[in-house]
Amino acid sequence: MIYGKSLFYYAKDRTTGRTFASLQFKNIFTPDLWSEIMFFDSIKSVVTSKKALLLVDDQTYCFAVNPRLTKSLIKRAIEKYFNVRVFKINILNLPRRNKCIGKYLGFCSSYKKVIVTLNYDDTINLFSDI
Repeated sequence: MIYGKSLFYYAKDRTTGRTFASLQFKNIFTPDLWSEIMFFDSIKSVVTSKKALLLVDDQTYCFAVNPRLTKSLIKRAIEKYFNVRVFKINILNLPRRNKCIGKYLGFCSSYKKVIVTLNYDDTINLFSDI
């Protein structure tokens, strides 16, 4: 597949034989740029519970990430996004929880939580110094 800069490409309708312009969004980005976008979308949020905030002093940070990612992909994403070196990663696959909304029973979806320990000289500035 050739990756170009064009948004449009011309296609021919099989039944009528007419030529028409069509959008083709997959040709805008190269595969390297798609992997960059997937890296930055892989980290959903920072977990800010009391226990997670106490771990920040030990260069240990908690993130909620995409459940499909493995340890190696999470390590590469965090090292690239925050420009730090990761020492250790622990992963927790948390199950879905039941939740009542009025008389209806539903659930909150499951998610993956990652506890990342950095090298002794690296830090992530998550909160501003206001």
